[in-house]
Amino acid sequence: MISYALAGQADASARVLDEAMRLLSQPSRDDEVRLGQRSVVGDDLYAVYQTTCDIYLGLGTDVIDALQPRLDGLARSSPRTAMISRAKLAHAYANAGQPADAVRLAWETLDAHDQVGSHSALTEVRRTSRVLRQWEVRADVRGEIADLAHRLSG
Repeated sequence: MISYALAGQADASARVLDEAMRLLSQPSRDDEVRLGQRSVVGDDLYAVYQTTCDIYLGLGTDVIDALQPRLDGLARSSPRTAMISRAKLAHAYANAGQPADAVRLAWETLDAHDQVGSHSALTEVRRTSRVLRQWEVRADVRGEIADLAHRLSG
């Protein structure tokens, strides 16, 4: 589903997401390996996957509305998932034309990364950084975007 979103194929991404959630909702047998994230279940799991696809498709405002209220709950169930979601939220803010919020969340993610560690979170901040480049012309965030890029390169 995410690969379809990265390729800009919204319909295919939505179709595969629906199928994945259908499969994950089926009861497992005792001899099966449990699929999905153990720390995030139900509607939150769907929201994490859906918002990830939407972010990669270039969406912002709807993603912010869906993901922002879930951060505290995600942090209680999994600090690592919350950190990755915070990085994705930064990307959504960049997509929505709110680079100051995107930079703030990217820095928060990097600070959390120093404590928890996550290659996935770093990858998401790098994706956010690429989107933020379009906002470097704004004087209010130019230096912060450059500082973020510098930290990511080091």
